[in-house]
Amino acid sequence: MKNKYNFDEIVDCRNTNSLKWDYEGKNGLIAMGCADTDFKSPQPVIDALTERGKFGNYAYGYIPESFFESIVRWYKIRHGCEINRAWISFSPGVMVALNIIMHAFTNPGDQIVIQPPVYKSFDEIIKNVGRFPLNNDLVLQDGKYYMDFNDLEKKVKDPKTKLFVLCNPQNPVCRVWSQDELKKLCEICINNNVLIVSDEIYGDIIYEGYKHIPFISLSPEAANNSIIISSPGKTFNINGLYSAYAIIPNKKYHEQYNVTYNYFYLDPNIFGVIALETAYTQCSDYVDQLMMYLTGNVQYLNNFIKKRMPEVNMIEPEGTFMMWINFRKWGMSDEELKHFFYKAGVFLNSGVEYGGDSSGFMRMNIACPRATLEKALSCISKVYENK
Repeated sequence: MKNKYNFDEIVDCRNTNSLKWDYEGKNGLIAMGCADTDFKSPQPVIDALTERGKFGNYAYGYIPESFFESIVRWYKIRHGCEINRAWISFSPGVMVALNIIMHAFTNPGDQIVIQPPVYKSFDEIIKNVGRFPLNNDLVLQDGKYYMDFNDLEKKVKDPKTKLFVLCNPQNPVCRVWSQDELKKLCEICINNNVLIVSDEIYGDIIYEGYKHIPFISLSPEAANNSIIISSPGKTFNINGLYSAYAIIPNKKYHEQYNVTYNYFYLDPNIFGVIALETAYTQCSDYVDQLMMYLTGNVQYLNNFIKKRMPEVNMIEPEGTFMMWINFRKWGMSDEELKHFFYKAGVFLNSGVEYGGDSSGFMRMNIACPRATLEKALSCISKVYENK
């Protein structure tokens, strides 16, 4: 073990223009919404950025081959997935890549399938570019969400449906889709000429007993009809450096993506390039330790709920650090739930923001020091006892 990381360290992000702590956490709220971690990035990343900062010349940069090679290496050692360097293209962010893909492979008025409850930016981006989201809602059954393949087959048969946007691992419902589920999805989309875009930004945040399967690794057919978009941002807390990528095995699609990317004239951030490359080549041990710590936080939260709020149900997380918690037995409206947590001094995301079968749920970020989690739950408990 090269480094021993201290995830208990409190990093005070207030007054740093932090979206999480200065916007969502304004008025003293404990911020547990925005999907950043509260941990320091790995020391090798900090050292590499510091060294580049000391250089003092921040002129235009370009993306070196080592950037792409680090992604190839990461997928091989962490996911057992062989990637050809020629498949990879840069993007300043995962949602930027999705935006580029919308322009490259669809036209105004086309339909894009998504699976609510799901990351709300999918819906926003689709609408912003003049396309229409087509909801293939996930089905909640016995405390777990599943894909509705019958509904999906009906929706992809519509000739206006051009694209399917998958979230894997799924945010916010914490699913890590199985090989059988992914293969079924792939078969349905290929049979109906629908291209699959798989957002795999949480692909490293996987709990024991589950395995992330990069979509392109399913089969040659799957690789030929899919695009992975991802980033080390969630794993290493470097979202603000805007360094992401698209993996596109289909040569024609890859060229089409690049043409559209060039249209937007998106230059890379030299610090983001350095951070990604360093994280993917030197910081595998950080992820192992992070997952151990997050597992402890999940257990702490789960035990707290069972002992102090037994009528509340937390969806068992298979992946991500965004917990999906069911408060329906409290009998509150979604607005009342939001007010309850504001009163407790804790900012959570309201479930209804994510669409689908989500009313009565709240999303909680547990990627924080244990002391922060304990403090937030203590605040919630005090208001709950007087509820």
